[in-house]
Amino acid sequence: MQIAVIQHAPLSPDSLLSQALARVGLEAVLFQSGSASAEIQGYIVMDAVQADVDSLLKKESELGKPILGIGKGAKALTAMGLVPGSEYYKVGIQFQPAEERQVVSLRLAKDYQYNAFTQSIPAKQLFHFSIQDNPGQFFIPPGLMMEMQVQGLIIFCYCDKEGKPETGPGSIAAIANKMGNVMAMIPHPEFTANGDSIFQSMRDYIQAGYVEHVLPLYYFPRTQ
Repeated sequence: MQIAVIQHAPLSPDSLLSQALARVGLEAVLFQSGSASAEIQGYIVMDAVQADVDSLLKKESELGKPILGIGKGAKALTAMGLVPGSEYYKVGIQFQPAEERQVVSLRLAKDYQYNAFTQSIPAKQLFHFSIQDNPGQFFIPPGLMMEMQVQGLIIFCYCDKEGKPETGPGSIAAIANKMGNVMAMIPHPEFTANGDSIFQSMRDYIQAGYVEHVLPLYYFPRTQ
């Protein structure tokens, strides 16, 4: 199963991301604009994307293909409106500056969504990841935050080494869309085998071949 990696730099088979995907039976291929999307089973976004890629990812998301944004890629998915998936892809989440942290601990959030990236993860598993290209922290308006919490779209939160969750606006490490096939994640799970269960979940989701289509979030961003 091929996973297209969207990034500005070349993709080496020896890269940490390629190795992480290979460990769970997935093949990382560098995304080529205009390539046949039928051959691609999922996407990992590592950088900002161009307008034509934006349009393609939205179409692929509607087909139920898994799309994971990591680091700068997480920021790209929110800028496209793919996460958290408001109607007409309206952008509801911004990024704010955050303290520099090199290594973080995180765990599944309370009432997290069972989705394309969590189905193979034990509920109490702790992760220890690196933040290499810190895009900042999620800024989520209160109204949207409330709906996301009801839907379980806060997927990972930062915690201490014993697993006690952090609190406050900077405590969210990853968020998803309502359909559960798109996730924006600030830390890098590919930097350690501790993150393999996220990619394994992605593989299992693809193999299952089932997608439950849902309505967009009710939240609609207000204009100034």
